[in-house]
Amino acid sequence: MKKFGYLGYAIFIICVCFFLFAKSNIGILDTKTSDLNKSISFKYLSIRELFAYLNDVAWQLHLVSENNNDFNKKESLITQKNDLLQLFIEEVRDKNKELGFNFDDNKNDRMKQTMMLSDSKIQKDAYATINNEIAIYMLDIDYKIFTLFQNLRKQIDFFSQKQKVTDIIKPTLNDLNEMPKDFDNLDILTKTQRKNADLEISRYRNRLSTAIDLVTYLEWHAGDFVPQDTILHAMIRITLQELSHFLPVGHHNILIIKIILSLICFLILWVYRKLITRIIIYFMNLAIHLTNQDKDLHEMMQKDLLRPISLFLFVWSLHVCIGVLYYPELQPDKISSWFNILYIINAAWFLIAATNSYGTAILANLLQKSNSDFRKEIINLILKLLDTMILIVSGLLILKNLGFNISAIIASLGLGGLAVALAIKDTLANFFASVMLLFDNSFSQGDWVECGGIEGVVVEIGLRRTTIRTADNSLLFVPNSELAGKVIQNWSRRKAGRRIKMSIGVTYSATEDKLKKCIQEINKMLLEHPNIATKSKYGEEDKYKIALKKDIISYDDFFGYKSSIYVCLESLGDSSINILVDCFVEGITKREFLETKEDVIFKIMEIVKNCELDFAFPSQSLYVETLPKNFNTANNTL
Repeated sequence: MKKFGYLGYAIFIICVCFFLFAKSNIGILDTKTSDLNKSISFKYLSIRELFAYLNDVAWQLHLVSENNNDFNKKESLITQKNDLLQLFIEEVRDKNKELGFNFDDNKNDRMKQTMMLSDSKIQKDAYATINNEIAIYMLDIDYKIFTLFQNLRKQIDFFSQKQKVTDIIKPTLNDLNEMPKDFDNLDILTKTQRKNADLEISRYRNRLSTAIDLVTYLEWHAGDFVPQDTILHAMIRITLQELSHFLPVGHHNILIIKIILSLICFLILWVYRKLITRIIIYFMNLAIHLTNQDKDLHEMMQKDLLRPISLFLFVWSLHVCIGVLYYPELQPDKISSWFNILYIINAAWFLIAATNSYGTAILANLLQKSNSDFRKEIINLILKLLDTMILIVSGLLILKNLGFNISAIIASLGLGGLAVALAIKDTLANFFASVMLLFDNSFSQGDWVECGGIEGVVVEIGLRRTTIRTADNSLLFVPNSELAGKVIQNWSRRKAGRRIKMSIGVTYSATEDKLKKCIQEINKMLLEHPNIATKSKYGEEDKYKIALKKDIISYDDFFGYKSSIYVCLESLGDSSINILVDCFVEGITKREFLETKEDVIFKIMEIVKNCELDFAFPSQSLYVETLPKNFNTANNTL
């Protein structure tokens, strides 16, 4: 926030004041709808009554078209019909709006008409048969239409996309198009019956045509049912209405105004991304009480969540800007699809970050409240399973947005996939082994590893094999399945501590006091040596992880800190008294290790010398208890 200073605050305050104090008159964008509302108040009409009114308008339009008179009235009816079709989207989307349709009554009426139809056929009454068939088809039209409205309300949620809306509408449109439009046995009717039957058939066709027009219009405007697009368009419409009071908004400058509006939206969302992030995290903290965690830990957790939230706000800002530029049309499906993929990736990143921060803290609190017999490893397993599930679901959603049939992909993993798997089992084994190695994070590029007699630096981890550069500069290509099935010794996974372990042998002429002094001096030298590890040194990032997992793992072993020092009398050897020296070097590279070890040996030699001790070397002493009687002691001969 400080980076933008007073300019950012000024922009924010101006925008808030604009939306709060601007006059709320109707703008130029909704004149047609407002004129329609002036003629008839649809506020108190149910959706069934609205559909009946649309059907009446369509019937009047049919009559005017047949008579070819009153061209102005025909144009007025066409405009009125189009306005009514636009109104249906808002009415169906409003779940508080009454449908006004009783499915039970419709079912009972259809049963009655079916029974009457059977009687008419038995009595061979053609006129009654046609009327009963028309009545049944009318009831079917109403049932299909209002079942569609009900499904749209039930199945569409905030995360629904345009394709889902189309999939809901398409079956109803197909059913309506398949309904009959002609009837038999019209020739056997009397002249009066034929006239009345033609009128009823025309009304039926008009109702069917109205229903098809309505459902087709809903399919063409399926994107208007998508909540994200609906909210965005409503905000843009209101904003343009308010701007029309201050600026001459028209077709000649609407593009410029939309460009300026999109830039303002982007600037506001991007400038205040940190503020919005803080608000989101504040509500998360209210929902998740971390009683055993301190404020510094909260700040570190917020930093982990800041990047995915900031990225989401950036992508959303671009999405809003593009939506503003395309208004009143919807964005192309390809653009929306790629934005959806970015949202999925961003959501996966956020969920993994939240799981590894808040999830770890919550599970740690549960661990503290449980008994001591609870296995701590289960928590790490739960966290890894959650991360895996998030990645799998995200991958499937991305494939779905790219147009892949997820059901077909899953089904293909059946018998057909089994045959392919048997043919390429080695390749699949290496592939899944690479996934497992990457997920387990056993080693990374640049690590010095040893596995199954292979030792070297990891150059690259591929999908089938891992490349390792050995100490003699040769390049090894190791199948991942070989690495995954063996013990991996990673020499690079440590913060500090390469072990120096040696045994110093002194002669048996050493006294107890000299030995104790030597041990004390060596121990003191190691404690004061700058390159010998004496305590764990954690960075800020390490402290954050320690605070999260302090009750779950041994964090010294987790990070790779070894700082123990042992100097003691180890054993009485065959030719020496052995002093054990066991410590760890601060550096982890081979050069640092060898240089420190050399310096320690020189210092130990100096200490041994100052303590008046001598290094022992392998030797044997031969003691003769008795000599032969004829042994000449003078000449040492028999």
